[in-house]
Amino acid sequence: MSLHTSYKAVIFDLDGTLLDTLADIGNTMTDVLLGLGMPTHPLASYKHFVGDGVDQLATRVLPEDRRDAATIEFCKQAFLTRYRTTWKQETKAYAGIPELLRHCHAGQVRMAVCTNKPHDFAVATIDHFFSEGTFEHVQGVVEHLPKKPNPAMLRSLLGHMGLSHSQVVYVGDTATDMRTAKAGACFAVGVTWGFRNESELREHGADMIVHHPRELQKFLGV
Repeated sequence: MSLHTSYKAVIFDLDGTLLDTLADIGNTMTDVLLGLGMPTHPLASYKHFVGDGVDQLATRVLPEDRRDAATIEFCKQAFLTRYRTTWKQETKAYAGIPELLRHCHAGQVRMAVCTNKPHDFAVATIDHFFSEGTFEHVQGVVEHLPKKPNPAMLRSLLGHMGLSHSQVVYVGDTATDMRTAKAGACFAVGVTWGFRNESELREHGADMIVHHPRELQKFLGV
């Protein structure tokens, strides 16, 4: 079976798209906030805190009157230190994702990951939860590339893969992902099983909405 129309590859967001990482992120940050004597948040609130990198996560969880640069940086570093031992306690692939990836691989659909997770965490996460060789490339946040929604990381992946924007489907669960896809001129698929809702995805440019990985599998023709 061949990839739908002219598309040759799929680039996935990670958190909220391939993996449900919310509990490990939220629980880790809760421990950090408690250690700082700061108010904590319900786990569901983290659906709106995550998606734009650790700097923004640290900013959003802090009280507005404590969002000075030093406190944000301390919160960020404390989170990263703790997260190194907690990132896989409750994290799991969303239902249907393993099957989707197997079908894509069998159908010779090329796959990569573009995430605002720090690069080392992104690589470790992919290596732990998915079979070797599932993804050609993983691009997380590094110093020399601006994070999403800037399309720099996406364009870097396209360069590594030798593909043009018109050959790629970009799949994600947040406004940031849709804006990234649009900025990179890629076909944007919004998924509703992640951290945000359909209206947000549509508002920020989703070309297509899917509610289960099977729908994406059908669209890709695998």
